[in-house]
Amino acid sequence: MITKKDQKQLLEELFLLQNCEMALGAFYNALISAFPGERFFWEEAVSDEVNHARWVGQLISIVSTHIDKFLLGQFRAELLKTYVEGIYDEIAKIESRQLTRKEIMILVLNYERSKVELRPFDAVKSNFPEYINIISGSLPQIEEHATRIQAYAKNKIEELEVKSQSAGSSIK
Repeated sequence: MITKKDQKQLLEELFLLQNCEMALGAFYNALISAFPGERFFWEEAVSDEVNHARWVGQLISIVSTHIDKFLLGQFRAELLKTYVEGIYDEIAKIESRQLTRKEIMILVLNYERSKVELRPFDAVKSNFPEYINIISGSLPQIEEHATRIQAYAKNKIEELEVKSQSAGSSIK
């Protein structure tokens, strides 16, 4: 049986996890302005993050009504708060043009490789059937999203490195 204190903590962490998904959506939204020629790609990424936040919302609903079936998972509130704050700090840097394109793509890779993004449902532990259904329905889409975004960011980094090398060799 989960204690009242742990119940409160569990729900707080789920709401923060939902904020993480929305913050990453805001990050990708900032990339729409930064890279207008890639608008459709980044809009799709924003849409994906909104869907991830919806799944966390479904999880919040299930946990709220069946809290005795859940235990604390792997994410603590401080980690999730720091993650969100970090994303918003990077958005401010993007908006003020303090980051290079390569630095931004490295951030994209780091976010999409994070456990918060790849395994969001590790925020709780349970064998509850509705929880298992949400995981089995959403994890393939989360993995596809991460793979697509990571491949795009890696490709952009490689393009920048090739461009940099060819510019360097033409100077010699």
